Amino acid sequence: MRKRLFIFAAATCFALSAFATPAFAEDPVVAMFGGTGYTKLQDAITAACSDATSSDATITLQRDLELNTDGLQFIGSDDPNAPWKKITLNADSHSLTLKNSGIYATHCEVTIENCRELTVNAGTNPSDTPNISAVFFCPGTLILNNCKNVNITNLTPNTSGGSGLCIYNGGDLYIQNNTHFTVSGFMNPGPAGKDGCSGIYMDREDGDYRSVNGNIVVSGSSTLEATNCYHSGITANPVDITIRDHSELNVHDNNKDGSGQGGLSSYFGKLSVEGSSRVVSQNNTAMQYSIYVHDLYVDDSEIDASYNGSYDNGYIGGYGLAFSGEGILKSGAKVTATGNWGPGVAVAYYHNIDEKTGFEYEYEGSLIVEDGATISSCRNYNRGLANDGELTINSGAKVYLNENLEGGLDNYPYATATVENGANLVITGNGAYGIKNGNAEDYGDGAEATLTLGSGTITDNNKASTIPYHKGGALGVPYHKDCGGGICNENGKVTVSTSAVICNNKANVAGDDLYNYEDNPDRPLTGNIFNITTNPTDTKAVPGASGAVLKDDNKFIDYWYRDGKDNRWNEKDARQYTEISLAPGEALKAAHGINAPTPSPKPAEPTAAPTAAPTPTAAPTAAPTVAPTTAPTAAPADNTATAAPATPAPTAQPTVTATPAPTAQASGVIPQTGDSSSPALFSILTLGSITALCVLQKRRKSK
Repeated sequence: MRKRLFIFAAATCFALSAFATPAFAEDPVVAMFGGTGYTKLQDAITAACSDATSSDATITLQRDLELNTDGLQFIGSDDPNAPWKKITLNADSHSLTLKNSGIYATHCEVTIENCRELTVNAGTNPSDTPNISAVFFCPGTLILNNCKNVNITNLTPNTSGGSGLCIYNGGDLYIQNNTHFTVSGFMNPGPAGKDGCSGIYMDREDGDYRSVNGNIVVSGSSTLEATNCYHSGITANPVDITIRDHSELNVHDNNKDGSGQGGLSSYFGKLSVEGSSRVVSQNNTAMQYSIYVHDLYVDDSEIDASYNGSYDNGYIGGYGLAFSGEGILKSGAKVTATGNWGPGVAVAYYHNIDEKTGFEYEYEGSLIVEDGATISSCRNYNRGLANDGELTINSGAKVYLNENLEGGLDNYPYATATVENGANLVITGNGAYGIKNGNAEDYGDGAEATLTLGSGTITDNNKASTIPYHKGGALGVPYHKDCGGGICNENGKVTVSTSAVICNNKANVAGDDLYNYEDNPDRPLTGNIFNITTNPTDTKAVPGASGAVLKDDNKFIDYWYRDGKDNRWNEKDARQYTEISLAPGEALKAAHGINAPTPSPKPAEPTAAPTAAPTPTAAPTAAPTVAPTTAPTAAPADNTATAAPATPAPTAQPTVTATPAPTAQASGVIPQTGDSSSPALFSILTLGSITALCVLQKRRKSK
């Protein structure tokens, strides 16, 4: 009996001890460093940062981990002569979640790799300036390597916290080897809505943007997405951005109330898109720009900047793609700009003297579209391409500037545009002009624009009453060009090759196809220069449209004819123009005389089929239902004005002010470069009292 009681008591004690063991067990090991297990990840990171035996240290995560309050800190040496410590956190296919506080790093390079899911649900970080951003490197470099899903999101986006990721005063961001990184929801507008958050924000305290001090590189089939942020998806200065090796950058649906700057803003950096990669910027509603960079390089890759900008209280704004440095589109490059409220593509000029530093910045943009490269800038609600620098379209390049509300190509004062013989330039169906060269209101010393058109097709411009609207319906064309619906030389020099096809355009007053502005007694010029020639030995101007059909009456075009204000062209009184130069005030139309033949009907196909063939099935005799000829105008109704706009005075560029140091911010977010300090590109042009269009800054500079 005693034996039985002993056995029962022993079994009971064993069972109780088994249940009690977890209450007294040590915390599990979550990370390993240098052969030592750590129950707190921060302890392992601190040990790695302070390890003096090596400049490199690797921490290995042992399990999925969630931190609810503390965040993580990587603290390197603040000795300016000491190299940065390289810390690698190998997640070993585990997940890491940070809630309420993100990551702070200084004077070190941090690599997070092999992470199944890295999640930061926060708007602040564990530094002395927590409201700067959820992830804050100052200075420092972050490398995300082979991380399947990385998400940085603010749980209280409209009321607290800063940007998503901030790298300040130097450092890089690398997203590589099938890493997919999304930053979203940083919508705090900042004090009085003047600053506001970006998804990714990179800048420097001293305001010196004369040299690049940071990089964003997305490579190895990786993706970077920035969306639903107040200021911009990405604001990076002075930073180079490279997307390569089948990777993608996508900035979309930022600044939904139109108060921010744009999608991608790198005012003094270079955007390179290489190796079958892609940059997409869509549905950013700011009234400034979708993509603004300094330099641009695209090889066998693509940029799509579409459906950006907004309409607000009679004003329209929002560029597609703009840059103020060197732009090169290599063979295979493709740039698409569709449905933007401002110009689709802009080669910009920028000049500013910083009030704080005294540094002067003056840049004149240039763009070379090489053989095999393509630009398609169509159905924008301003110009297709605005050139305020130097534009060169090489033979074999393809440039399409069609159905834009205001015009196809606007060659600004001081600018130069060259289209080589053999280039496939198509400018057709634009609401106003095909090409405008110079500005009649800007005639200062050296302000003349220069256009050399070696080839191209310029037709059916200044005719449409509406332009298709990408959300359905149509926008009413606000005004039509009085003179020069095809090419209007307002102030400058134009040379048109006889191989260029220019016909079937319209003008309200004179010069359906070509117009050379009259001399103005108040302007210190000797007159505009407009030549139609292939080479200096030409003595006659034969239009490239010769043999094409004039849509006015379906007869063949044979020559240039005068189409002046007091004597518009008609076939009965047609006056042929054979000179190779247009005098100021001269207006021309590619047309025909009274005896021009009409095209013969196409010969009928043989009615008898080969006897060996079966009898073909007859085609339907009824034509498909024709679409309504009148496009709807309800989207939006305010864009139906037809009154010509008043010409605005040039608007001065805002100054660039340096971003304050994070330590100066007791609360709120860092003022983003590009608010009141941005190198703004445009002034607002009011079209009557109904519609306004965004135009590039007209410049005045000494030669």
